[in-house]
Amino acid sequence: MSSHAQADGSPSDAQASAPITVGTDCSGMDIPILALQNLDVNFRHVFSSDNDKYSKEFIMKNFPPEKFYDDIKLRDNYVLDKNMDIYMAGFPCQPFSVAGYQQGLKDPRGKIVNYVLRFIEINRPKLFVLENVKGFTTLDNGKYVSQTVNFLEQIQDTKGRPMYWIYHDIVNTADHGVPQRRLRWYCVGISKEHFPTGGNFKFPANISCPSLSTFLGADSDALASATGDRKSTRLNSS
Repeated sequence: MSSHAQADGSPSDAQASAPITVGTDCSGMDIPILALQNLDVNFRHVFSSDNDKYSKEFIMKNFPPEKFYDDIKLRDNYVLDKNMDIYMAGFPCQPFSVAGYQQGLKDPRGKIVNYVLRFIEINRPKLFVLENVKGFTTLDNGKYVSQTVNFLEQIQDTKGRPMYWIYHDIVNTADHGVPQRRLRWYCVGISKEHFPTGGNFKFPANISCPSLSTFLGADSDALASATGDRKSTRLNSS
């Protein structure tokens, strides 16, 4: 994910071997870092941030970054390098969730999104991913998601042109091989300068959820076969 990309938008061989730089805000358990590790991606974990002491303790034990920030609101973004390769933030969902009071920006936690947007505006990551609950897109007739996307689309490059391709959608984990219905809003920003082919981005296609027997082994297939008819009868008659 280097700035020295080839004509097709992919990094050169020399640059591809260099570690990509990654930062996360509202980091929680820093699962994006775990994902990068599982994918064997060569990366530098530049920073994380979270105001929860247990999150910090977990991250420092499992995914220690070069720098940990206890409060995104107090960080000086100008001391951080510009154009990091990947930035990810799952800003607080409680102010927007149907499970909460849905106070939006009236809830102090709701204002954290502004600090996330400020980081993107100042530091210009080459690629970013934002995440929140579905309620972020529906609260106050979609006002918050509209304002957020509009802000991101207004960020300009050094030539005064829109810097990012912006894509956002609601993704359900149940449509991607996970046995849980969890609808979340994802927003992906791709630098036009660094990834000329970013205009071709598409969210992943749905995949089926694997059978439980995939994880339990062959014995479970026999059990499922023996009990399947009875379970189906019970379900159909209920």
